[in-house]
Amino acid sequence: DERATRDTFRWDVAKSRRRRHHTRQEYFSSRLSSLRFFSNYSMMPKQKLRRIPLLTEVNIFFINLAFAALHVILKPTGLEPLVSALVVGNLFGLILPCFGIIALLVHFIVGPLMNTLLFPQAYETMFLEYKYFWIGGLLIVNIVVALLDNSHLIVEGADYRLHASKGPIVNASNQFWEATFDYLQMTVVPWKQDAILPVDRPYIFACHPHGIHCTPLALFHCKGTPFDKLFPGICENKLSGLAASVVFRLPGVREFFLSLPYIDASRHVVEAALEADRSIFVCTGSGEESLLTKQGEDTLVLSKRKGFIRLALSYGCDIVPIFGVGNSDLFKTYSWGMNVSCDCAGG
Repeated sequence: DERATRDTFRWDVAKSRRRRHHTRQEYFSSRLSSLRFFSNYSMMPKQKLRRIPLLTEVNIFFINLAFAALHVILKPTGLEPLVSALVVGNLFGLILPCFGIIALLVHFIVGPLMNTLLFPQAYETMFLEYKYFWIGGLLIVNIVVALLDNSHLIVEGADYRLHASKGPIVNASNQFWEATFDYLQMTVVPWKQDAILPVDRPYIFACHPHGIHCTPLALFHCKGTPFDKLFPGICENKLSGLAASVVFRLPGVREFFLSLPYIDASRHVVEAALEADRSIFVCTGSGEESLLTKQGEDTLVLSKRKGFIRLALSYGCDIVPIFGVGNSDLFKTYSWGMNVSCDCAGG
């Protein structure tokens, strides 16, 4: 009986120690999970994304921060879909909210910290008096990075970056971005009622007309779009979009495209993507078709744009034509300006 009591006591002690050990593990695990959550990292293995410069990562963070702030401010007012469509639709407008957020952070957070940690009036002395030098230097650095960086030529890991990480900032930014679909409501109408697209095949999604912005391309950016709901398993599954080289050289705009699954539209990059068994989506008419945009008319440029057909035949891809009904009517155009642009392009 004494031995049984002693053994039972030892077992209870060991069980108590194991319980405390597991409790400590669970505690530290939960604390680590919380820290990673708020720093936009996930406990799950991360999706391997293409490498981009640190400055570009910082700019993407500030774009997400700007989108998140706009979401928090505009969601209660009901104006979020309108502003989202304005910001995202006018790509160059991405720079304005981003710079606005940076300016507010510097003025209300960095400034007081400098005055507290360094010396009184440090912010005014070191920054405000030389603000044009700081802003000019930052702009020059961004231009240099945009001109020298070749991240848009990397095929491996060219996927949607925001869903690869979690956190309140990224989630709020995603909600602001997705509000675009509430304003520019798109309905996906398949070629037949029971249409399916097997996920184990490569595709070339050929979109037209381009319009001022090829808005239908947004259907392929990420999960949760109207296209993804109708044909699940294709978005964010080795699917890349093609964009002109020039957009990757514009600070502020390039960050937007690099955070989305876009790669350069050069032939050797597209071939590398197809060799890696990736599907692609592209507006086949490119900038030439965009310059022919006129409200009430759909003008396509196809006779000189047969490269995607040759690529599909060479790599055994299925071509899925996409027609954006009403895309040409989203922006008001002026015939004299478009004619001048077309004449210049043709010359």
